[in-house]
Amino acid sequence: GRVQYSLRPSEYVGAIVTDTEFAGRSNRVAGMDLSTRLTPTQRLDGFVLDSVTREPGASGQNGVGATATYNYNTRAMSASGAVEHYSRTFQMDTAFLNRVGITSGWGYVDHNFYPGKGRIGWVRRITPFFFTQGGVDRIAGGRDQLEVAGARFNTTRLGFLRVDRTWGFEPWAGQRFPRGTFRTWGNVQIYRWLK
Repeated sequence: GRVQYSLRPSEYVGAIVTDTEFAGRSNRVAGMDLSTRLTPTQRLDGFVLDSVTREPGASGQNGVGATATYNYNTRAMSASGAVEHYSRTFQMDTAFLNRVGITSGWGYVDHNFYPGKGRIGWVRRITPFFFTQGGVDRIAGGRDQLEVAGARFNTTRLGFLRVDRTWGFEPWAGQRFPRGTFRTWGNVQIYRWLK
């Protein structure tokens, strides 16, 4: 079940309840969510869920899942960040969850430059950006971290180029494994029939 109440255009508060039962096992989840615009350039979204799972012949196991996201957007820049927490015992049979047993957060910032006319007039926008994400994975037994730094270029002829570098580490079975790579990709509409 889902109910939602509109506060203003594109803003709401809502509630959800799910209930699954099969062969003596049950999973019940209830929660609330909020999406609100703080100012014309700022937005806040979040939810909190509580789950109770009962196996046949066993007592119930409670879990909590929650997240909060903040976004700031203007023509010149954007910044956003989020924090999330899922206890080890959180379970929601009606949803797909990548991971539980984590507490993490991420942040992103970029800035847009518009070169205008001149020697590089074919470049319409240059956007350097940075992304960071990290947290604790209690099931894998460690901390994870990912950093991404790069730039996006928008050009004439619907051209797009992105160049970035990633680095960090992730845990598995109590060990830390490095991760990272250099990436680039793009596209351009050379002719009407060739992209």
